[in-house]
Amino acid sequence: NNIILENFCVQSPQHDTILYTSRLEFKLNTFSLSSRFLELKKVTMTRPTINFYIDSTNTINIQFIVKKLQPKDTTSSAHPLVVSIREIILNNAKFSLKSFHYVPRAYGINFTDVHLDPLNVKVTNFLVDRGISMNIKDLSATDQSGFVLDNFSARLKINKENMFFSNLHINTKKSDIYANQVHLNFKNLQEFKTGVFGKKVKLNIEVAPSEIST
Repeated sequence: NNIILENFCVQSPQHDTILYTSRLEFKLNTFSLSSRFLELKKVTMTRPTINFYIDSTNTINIQFIVKKLQPKDTTSSAHPLVVSIREIILNNAKFSLKSFHYVPRAYGINFTDVHLDPLNVKVTNFLVDRGISMNIKDLSATDQSGFVLDNFSARLKINKENMFFSNLHINTKKSDIYANQVHLNFKNLQEFKTGVFGKKVKLNIEVAPSEIST
């Protein structure tokens, strides 16, 4: 039940590298084809490289993987593959998120061209079941702009029309932010496009007493 893969690589249909790691280790707990259920105890990657890209239609390059998890049968009885991972650990990862709709920015984080190195994160209770949910326990990262995130933690749920953070905590050099909930409501991911996000995506934020530096 303990599997180690070396030089593991995931590519898009266009043969662009989405994920590469010299060592991927995971411990299998349960796997059932009949019930379409897969549970892993732990997944560990050391120094992985992760590259996300959003194209001109605002489709992210991992969308083909998401479609593979969806049922081919469209009836209400059909159910996608359920994937459960008790713990995920990324050590010293390099992460990039680039958008076709790139907009230059002279100062601060450019969300159309994000580069995090290093990125360290621990996630528990990761679940893919008609949506994604997870506990982000300990995330730290340094962006190419020089911004340093000392710690980020939250409970996260994502589906086609909602992104919901609860018990959120963000700690940086000059800020210590707590939020009971951050709720983003949208019709589709195209509403996250630069210049559209502020007009289309509805935000409901409940901030607890915090220290915030602009």
